[in-house]
Amino acid sequence: MYSVNVGTIAVVGATGVLGREVVRVLKARGHDVRAVVRDVSRAQKLGADELRAADALDSGSIAHALDGATHVFSSVGASVSPEPGAGRASFLKVDVPAHRNLIAEASRAGVRRFVYVSVHASQERRDVAYFRAHAEVEDMARSSGMSWGVARPTGFFTAFAQFLDLAAKGAVPEIGNGAVRTNPIHPADLAEVCADLLQSDGDEARDLGGPETFARHRIVELAFEAVGKPVRVRRVPVWLARAASAVMRPFHPRLADLAQFIAAIHEMDVVAPPVGHRTLAEYFRERARARPRN
Repeated sequence: MYSVNVGTIAVVGATGVLGREVVRVLKARGHDVRAVVRDVSRAQKLGADELRAADALDSGSIAHALDGATHVFSSVGASVSPEPGAGRASFLKVDVPAHRNLIAEASRAGVRRFVYVSVHASQERRDVAYFRAHAEVEDMARSSGMSWGVARPTGFFTAFAQFLDLAAKGAVPEIGNGAVRTNPIHPADLAEVCADLLQSDGDEARDLGGPETFARHRIVELAFEAVGKPVRVRRVPVWLARAASAVMRPFHPRLADLAQFIAAIHEMDVVAPPVGHRTLAEYFRERARARPRN
């Protein structure tokens, strides 16, 4: 059931891959949108009605950033980039305290509804730090006293974009045997679901994926097809990814979390009810056409 009484929606993390799409969808649906970002210079072209500079990890910075908002959407968290320079702190040290501050400020500001993007299997795999961080944020949202919604996607198409560069250069590393299945989703399709959750009145956690389910090896094949190269993979055993996580833990906790997460999802199917219509093959073809030519 959708609410017709939606006022200003604050999108926290609006310059991220998903945040940008959520702003676009909300504006297309006629909502007033406030983009809450750390760097407003990166948000000038979002099309939001209002920009606020704030860092959810800093309780002083986030103070009053949500005043006047009736709904809050959040996709903030530690970076999932494999680049070491994208931050060292673990997901538990970033995602959880950031949302503790954000939810406390939303409650103080009288926000009616809070919507958060988590990850599929978050509740079932709390033994893995990446899943646990998202599950703990879900727990906070449920106990906040606000109406809440949670989207749990299987994964974004963008997580596989690096396969194109690797395929064009020669070979793509493949964790495990490539047989486990998943149905990732385009961020634009996920944004539509997030907008639906913002317009809903009921408390809801929704697991979802894209319209097509693949064995992970097929995703690698699609990347090679998009760049017109023969398929070449470098097999990496799952145990090696897990060992890499343990070795990196003292030196780079975030990358250790990512390695642990990668090991986990290459040992289990990550499949959820399908939504949307955008296909991974077309996404790869579009990205391949946009790549610089040598």
